[in-house]
Amino acid sequence: MLLDEIRSKFNEARKTKDDITKSALEAVIASVLLKQKSGKGEVTDSDVIECVSKEIKVQTEIAELYKEKDINTSNIASGKIAVLKEFLPVQLTEEEVLALIKEKDIYEDCSPKTKGMIIKSIMPLLVGKFDKSKVLITLLKQYNIDFCAVNDGNITDIVFMMPYKPFDNYPKNCAVIDSFYIASNALYKKVAEIEKVVCDSGFTLVKRPLHLKKIAEQGGLGTVLDNMLLVNQKYGSKVTLQGLSVQGKFEYIVNEKVDKICPNCRACDKTCPNNALCQGVFTRENCIRHKQDFSKDYFAIIGNRVLGCSECQKVCPYNSHIGSEVMPKAVQQIFDYKNIFDMIKNGRKGLIPLANLIGSNMARPTFIFNLMVNCLLASHNFEYTDIIGTFVSSDNKNISAKAKFYLENI
Repeated sequence: MLLDEIRSKFNEARKTKDDITKSALEAVIASVLLKQKSGKGEVTDSDVIECVSKEIKVQTEIAELYKEKDINTSNIASGKIAVLKEFLPVQLTEEEVLALIKEKDIYEDCSPKTKGMIIKSIMPLLVGKFDKSKVLITLLKQYNIDFCAVNDGNITDIVFMMPYKPFDNYPKNCAVIDSFYIASNALYKKVAEIEKVVCDSGFTLVKRPLHLKKIAEQGGLGTVLDNMLLVNQKYGSKVTLQGLSVQGKFEYIVNEKVDKICPNCRACDKTCPNNALCQGVFTRENCIRHKQDFSKDYFAIIGNRVLGCSECQKVCPYNSHIGSEVMPKAVQQIFDYKNIFDMIKNGRKGLIPLANLIGSNMARPTFIFNLMVNCLLASHNFEYTDIIGTFVSSDNKNISAKAKFYLENI
């Protein structure tokens, strides 16, 4: 029995007055006795290994905490860690854990719930062989999505980042909806799947609001510029973020920040259509993207933009290496003005194709109708006047009012 070995080593340390070994093992023995008294039955080697692992975690935190404050205390904790590690089995590498997961995951397209059950089933095999706090990070790496994990007390905030490329042009018949929203919705769906897997793997999700850019910067995913955009070394500012929180400490910091040159650049100040940027100060109320959230109101400054504005990103030096892509035919069909108006007539159900692309929150009938009308009016595009006129008799009072507003102002 492993506990017998620990007791033997403990008694030997008492005789030789090896205080570090004695103190380290004493804590483990006390933890094991506590387990025995809890009435869970006979304590196994796995239980003892778990107690050893927990004590290593405690001493690791002490060693880190006192590294600069009290080097002697930090060194004692490090000495205890060395003693405790002698009682752990051979450690698994991250690659070996991933191989173990893949070995169990015989169905690559299995549901999130099944994936979660697979992870949960291998957890007992990792006791004492792999740092439990790293299991979650190893799990997340399987998804091949950039992410960071930042501790906040006993909660870890995890931010995922997905890059995208802007469309190089928009056909005349297509609504100018930034490709950011397509990427944002794709990442939202992926993180929703990850949440289910994380939960079914035995981790506890914490629902709370997250300041995604701030956490991403703390975790090294990028640097927040004066225009409030996050910039990454590889992807520039062409990224979208989503996040989740988990009970426990699972830190994972990356190094993808950039050196901030905003004070010596100010290119975005000059190009912003509505003076939302001035000498490092961002005035949200002036931002075109912010104004689009209030789609009921009309602002001529929006021009031909239905959803999104990327003027500041176009001139940002950090995006000089980011290319564009041709809008796929399937997207062109969905973004076609006539098609969107037809979908709006059938309400939320009719807008499902658009919602599948940019998200249901953005593809609300009144919201998207208001944005389309505002854009057509601001860009003096009167090609769809007859179609908009048919909405005057709409059962949706807000849509009807917007259609009347358009006809009164053309």
